[in-house]
Amino acid sequence: MSLSEFQLIEKYFSSPFTGDDGAVVKLPPEMTRIGVFETVTAHSPNINTDHPRALGHRILSTALNKLAAIGAHPKWMTLSLTLPQARDSWLQDFSEGMLSLANRFGISLIGGDTTQGPLTITIMLDGLIEREAQLNRQPRVNDKLYVSGCLATAASALLATSSPQCFSDEERRSAMVTLDYPEPRTEIGIVLREFSSAAADLSRGLTRGIEKLLGDSNLGAQVMLEKLPVPTVVKDQMALAPNYRPWLSFPGDHELVFSVPTRRQQNLRERFQELGVFATMIGRIERGRGLRLIQTHENTTSN
Repeated sequence: MSLSEFQLIEKYFSSPFTGDDGAVVKLPPEMTRIGVFETVTAHSPNINTDHPRALGHRILSTALNKLAAIGAHPKWMTLSLTLPQARDSWLQDFSEGMLSLANRFGISLIGGDTTQGPLTITIMLDGLIEREAQLNRQPRVNDKLYVSGCLATAASALLATSSPQCFSDEERRSAMVTLDYPEPRTEIGIVLREFSSAAADLSRGLTRGIEKLLGDSNLGAQVMLEKLPVPTVVKDQMALAPNYRPWLSFPGDHELVFSVPTRRQQNLRERFQELGVFATMIGRIERGRGLRLIQTHENTTSN
């Protein structure tokens, strides 16, 4: 690197809160610390290292969504940055993309490390949650299954690149912006602490998200395919595919999947309406392990 480690930190990542390789924080006595990691490399799916501003935003947004699934308030982060070379324009754009999102959520960069080598970026994001909060939440039989926002954003962006004729210019631009600058669901996650029985993020795809939500509950989930909130062009492609599962496993969505007891559905809807939040009921929790896909209009199932 042309810059030393301390010069690089001072130029691109300094703030009143930036520390060194380690940091000490003091927790409020009534709170518990929750930490999540997010790592990307040049070979990570749906990552474009030629757009460093979007990369900085996206990696922090992904970590924020992991924290949102737990219902924690984001507070501070550390950054480990391995670079083949320290290019001014790349570092400037990356730091601006990451730190502008951090500033929006009041997140302090309190430490980290830099070194030279193949591109690898790791964020450790810490949040706080009330000590009495139940961390190991589990769904229950007959809970309704919801997802926030719109799914298949990464899949839609891929289709917009490979089959641009299927999209208008505005749809294509929207798909790429949503992929590059996803909005983390922090506010939703905090609300879900009160109303949901369990939640998981969808950065690894809907299938993996539901599996994470089910955990070791020995329960399964039923998903109604026609209820999935996906763009029309993606839904058309799914209808042509002999196997839906690759679409459901496609990574990159910055949304949450969550289970809600029937008695709490109305209160949750009212709270979401107050916040202007969009969520869709896509199925329910049931006995018997595994994910069951249902096409109700055709009365067929897939196990």
